[in-house]
Amino acid sequence: KTHDILINEIMSDPDPPVELPDCEYVELINRTRFPIWLNDWTFSFGNYSKTLPDVKIDPHGFLTLTKGRPLDEYGPTVDLFTSATSLSNEGTTLTLKDNEGVVIHSVTYSPEWFGDPLKSSGGWALEQIDPGNPCGCNGNWKASTDIHGGTPGKINSVYNSNPDTTIPILLRSWISGENELSLLFSESMD
Repeated sequence: KTHDILINEIMSDPDPPVELPDCEYVELINRTRFPIWLNDWTFSFGNYSKTLPDVKIDPHGFLTLTKGRPLDEYGPTVDLFTSATSLSNEGTTLTLKDNEGVVIHSVTYSPEWFGDPLKSSGGWALEQIDPGNPCGCNGNWKASTDIHGGTPGKINSVYNSNPDTTIPILLRSWISGENELSLLFSESMD
């Protein structure tokens, strides 16, 4: 179901490396108590969309999407990126869809999320603070505090309770089609 698997950590600019291998990665986390198979799921970033192989994420486990095998010692990985496809240092939308095309999780990250010019210049990962708040946008992400620059394959260094306590407010509405009404809220809606 939506939000069973989350995009949990993003290393879009590994250069200069801190102590992790010099490679981009996106870490997924399984929030359920059941293994989930990702066969024919898709991961989209920028103008690219990649199909995941027949791989599973264990209950409460992690899977790291990267190029090659440099992060194998940090847990299960999938070689998904190529030299022609890479994550934008300037931010982009990352979307994970199941094999029926249903969006399971999506994040639009930005370098401003680091909150630290030193860390936004490379070598540090963005980490989700609270997987229980997957719609928390930039208020639920910040730069890793781990001495290695990130925490692929394990609980994030910034992990903490960060519930969404702000009620969404309708900012505006408009008729956007013959039988369509659009609503703009103050925060992302599920």
